[in-house]
This record gives sequence, structure tokens and C-alpha cells, in this order.
Amino acid sequence: MKMIRPLGTRGLTLFLATALGVSVGLASPAFAQNVSPTSVIVNPDGKVTYLGTLGGSTESRAINDSGQVAGFSYTTGGNAHAFITGPGGMGMTDLGTLSGSIRAYGSRAHGINDSGQAVGQSDSTMGAAHAFITGPDGTGMTDLGTLTRDGFASVARGINDSGQVVGVSTKFATFEGEREQYAFITGPNGMGMTGLDSFADLPDGAYLSDAWGINNQGQVVASAGLILEPASYALMLAGLGLVGFMARRKKHWQAGFANR
Repeated sequence: MKMIRPLGTRGLTLFLATALGVSVGLASPAFAQNVSPTSVIVNPDGKVTYLGTLGGSTESRAINDSGQVAGFSYTTGGNAHAFITGPGGMGMTDLGTLSGSIRAYGSRAHGINDSGQAVGQSDSTMGAAHAFITGPDGTGMTDLGTLTRDGFASVARGINDSGQVVGVSTKFATFEGEREQYAFITGPNGMGMTGLDSFADLPDGAYLSDAWGINNQGQVVASAGLILEPASYALMLAGLGLVGFMARRKKHWQAGFANR
């Protein structure tokens, strides 16, 4: 993650930009307060490619090596829909929702791999928002469900080229101090959601509360929590490399729309 300096000659402000050969981020005219922001790709030569919108403002969240971008855009009806573009950010495709209906949350894409499989979170037929994965080039949308039977919601945050997905599954707490967040990982193509805790030799009282990204070696970046006092640990997992995470005091929050 790096910040892109304002492109003064174009009157734009860029932020939330990632650098993966090219950069993708959010842009808005510097002084036009009534103009909705849209997303752009900034190429190594400085050329800016505008991604367009589905009717309202657009936020890009991830980019692959061919320049396909995933994110979400607000439609003319005011609902957010996940999208994927073609190579070089050309052509925006609305991925729709798992529920197929218009609800308050809609859908949002948070990650994309080199075959164009997108992952994120969407309204589901169950009512709550669930993690999803698409096929190559954004085709189809599959509900990944939740980690536990009493799970309420889930969100997919990252995907590697084999289709392994990481994210978080949440449930309602029924008593004070009960755990609400569970980091998860799947097998190839999103199959078999498993708690990330089961791979880790964690200290007493520690748990993995969220997973943010996974690379092609199966290394995962995750967040950890402690039931008692917060501390930091460096862990290596058998068959899975946990290369870094934040340890923090457990937060009591409304399980549901886990998009952060």
C-alpha cells in the first residue's frame, strides 16, 4: 500500500492506491465538492485510466497483473454492486448480488487473482451478507457461507491464484465475552471453509479474528486477538505461513456487515 501524490496538473487527488506494477485508487476533482469520486489506474508512465461507474461513485479495492480491477460502484438506485473490469481497467462488469434482489448492503468485491476470480461480500438468500467467490473473469457468484452453523455473516478479503480465499466469519454473541469473529481460509476455488485457528499453534487465550490476504505460497496475513491482555507474536504455521498479524484487545461489535 502506498499513497500517490496529488496529480496537480490534472486537478485530481488520489488516495487508497496500491502499487502492483500499476496503481489503482480513488480520484475526485480537487475542488469539486459535488462530484462523486471515481476510480482510476495510474500506469508506470503516469497515464491515468478512468474506470467509470455503474451510476454513482466507485471504489476500487484490488488489481491483478493484467490490470483487471475489482471493487464496488453505486448504481443509480443507490445500491453498491461489486464489479470487475477487463485487462487494463477497460470495461466495468456489474457482478450483481448473491440474493439477486435489491437490499441495503448490495455487494462489494475486495480481492482478485490473476485468472479474474473476484471475492468479497454480498447480500445473500439467507438475509445476511455472506462471502462470495466468482469464476474466472468474474463469471458467476458462489456463496461461501459461514464458518459455524450459528454464523451470521462472512466476508472474503483476499484470494490467491489457486483460488484459496481468506476472510472473516462472524456470529452473534449470546453471553458476555463470547467470541464473535473467526478468521477463515478455504481450499482451492473457495472449497472447504476452515477456521485459521486450526492451523496455528497459538498462545493460551489468543485467537485469529480476521484474515486480510493470502499469496501464492499460502502465506496469510491475519489479525489476532487475546481474550485477556493484548500482545504481539510471530507465528509460522505448518503448511501455512502466517507472516504477520496484529494482536489487539477483543472488540465487541455488531456482527453482520464485516466490511472494514
